[in-house]
Amino acid sequence: STSRQASIASLTFLFEFFAEARGSLFILSLISIDCQMFLLAVALAHAPPRMAMHSARAHPLVLSAAAADTEAVLFRVTHTVLDVASAASFYEACFGLSMAESTVGGGAAILTEPLNRARALQLELVLDACGGFQAGGGYQGLSARCGDVDAAVRKACAHGGAILRAAELVRHGASKVPDEAEATVTAVRQALVADPSGYPILMYEAVEGGGELPLLSAVRLNVYEWKASQDWYESNLGWSTLRWQSNVPLDPSITVTVGPRDLEAHVGPCGPTSGESAAVVQLRYEYGCDKTVQQGGLQSLALSRSGASMDMHVDPDGYPLTLA
Repeated sequence: STSRQASIASLTFLFEFFAEARGSLFILSLISIDCQMFLLAVALAHAPPRMAMHSARAHPLVLSAAAADTEAVLFRVTHTVLDVASAASFYEACFGLSMAESTVGGGAAILTEPLNRARALQLELVLDACGGFQAGGGYQGLSARCGDVDAAVRKACAHGGAILRAAELVRHGASKVPDEAEATVTAVRQALVADPSGYPILMYEAVEGGGELPLLSAVRLNVYEWKASQDWYESNLGWSTLRWQSNVPLDPSITVTVGPRDLEAHVGPCGPTSGESAAVVQLRYEYGCDKTVQQGGLQSLALSRSGASMDMHVDPDGYPLTLA
């Protein structure tokens, strides 16, 4: 009816207005009172707000002309830990990683995946008296695709890990990128575990790319301005937006997955699903969130690009990046 169309138009305007004022969660609660309005809330949260930009800006990366047309590769994540040996042992047993380098005295270790594929994600562990996962920071840990989530969780628990969220079949709604029909549902069996240092690992089943051992496939970062972060990773690293996913009603947030464009057809709600070894970055924006404050734990994300500088940089939310 005309009156209902007018009501929907008014609610749409209100949602966009409050989203721009960082009040989206409040509006979601208001328009979710009845079932029909809840569906409208999902649809509105599914579309990016027109104004998702604020004043914070990151220092741009200084790249050479030779590197301008090439894509960066996320090849290493560095965690600070209290005990390098126990942390390394966990990843060796559960992921089949092997120690590539180790400093004298056990102060650091670099772990690589068993097949040593060119774009496979490495994990560096660095001894630090204040090391370990910092729950109040923006870094949300790693993701790993596997063929059998339940078996992977059991192995993690047997080697010093802990279950944060038990394995279950999660039904994810449609994505905006790629543009899926609103009725699309992607069911993923997934679980959240913690390594011995407390770092969360989202384990998810991928039939196409799930192997005998889980493969580290993504880094998960909370962000304050999803659009600013999305643009920054695309313009500075040559990456593409592989998936733009609303998490409503599971969670009042969106996830923007960025990474090498050759993964475009092989990324699901939790990350890459193919046998390709390259990892991605998942940017999670929670409606009404506060500005991200780094609190340690994650030391750096190392990216490789031919001809780029070796300087340390930060992204729009202060996550440290090293170019090599």
